[in-house]
Amino acid sequence: MSDLIKWTGSKASQADNIIQTFPGGKIDTYWEPFIGGGSVFLALVAATSTVFSSINKFYISDYNKELIGIWKLLQSDPDRLCAAYTEHHKNHNIALDAEQDTCLNRQHYYKKVRAAFNQTKQPEDLFFLMRTSINGLVRYNRKREFNAACHFNRPGMSPEDACALIKTQNRILKNLPVEIHHHSYEEIRPEKNDVVYLDPPYENTVGMYQGGFDNNKFLDWVNSLTHTRWFLSYDGSVDGKDVVHRAPIYREKQVLYSGQSSFRKVLNEDTNVQVRESLYTGGTDHPLPPMDF
Repeated sequence: MSDLIKWTGSKASQADNIIQTFPGGKIDTYWEPFIGGGSVFLALVAATSTVFSSINKFYISDYNKELIGIWKLLQSDPDRLCAAYTEHHKNHNIALDAEQDTCLNRQHYYKKVRAAFNQTKQPEDLFFLMRTSINGLVRYNRKREFNAACHFNRPGMSPEDACALIKTQNRILKNLPVEIHHHSYEEIRPEKNDVVYLDPPYENTVGMYQGGFDNNKFLDWVNSLTHTRWFLSYDGSVDGKDVVHRAPIYREKQVLYSGQSSFRKVLNEDTNVQVRESLYTGGTDHPLPPMDF
């Protein structure tokens, strides 16, 4: 399934490989406290009937309130999200007068919506901005204002395609036992027979997120999850050079290909930079690693 919610660091290219590392059989609750665009969650839902015999509940959350607002609209009010995007798309792709270029209007309208969003924090405005920002980049300044630039050469996903995906995800979120919450990762309460998938901001991208992110605090928290099964996507390598960072206590580590760096594209750097990411596994079913970890 295509990513409906554009989110920096999407795991769309890795999702199938990630869920293959999850334990088969019964899972009481699946927790994903950095839901973003939900690529892994949606891949897991699609595979549940063939790979996993039972998942009793899905619990998805995020610290970004407006992102969670989009997920809640997908679950409970898809028509509102569809109508708002359709109106934004129409206004984004017209010329204000016969002498004005459509691309110039896209930039003008995008900035207008961005300014409104930073005042009102309406989730449907954020959805439009993420669909039309450069490379789908999500970025905030120190005032916690969304400041990603417009990709004015592209019109954005058509309302027909967007609304079809909105309806598809609405059916998923209505027909499954899915809870959606706005809070920090520290507030989740996984237990022994649960699975936790973690995709936090990476050390080299924390400035792109609301309010920053304390990686050391997060890794201390991961190391406390000795009673449940967890899976963590984290910094790996860029063009074959390992990203040096503190690792969690883990048993296994894989390196998954992530594609080209969209962040470097935005910075007008080398657009062919290849990125690989680490996938750590640990918790209940994994013995402790050697002491030097």
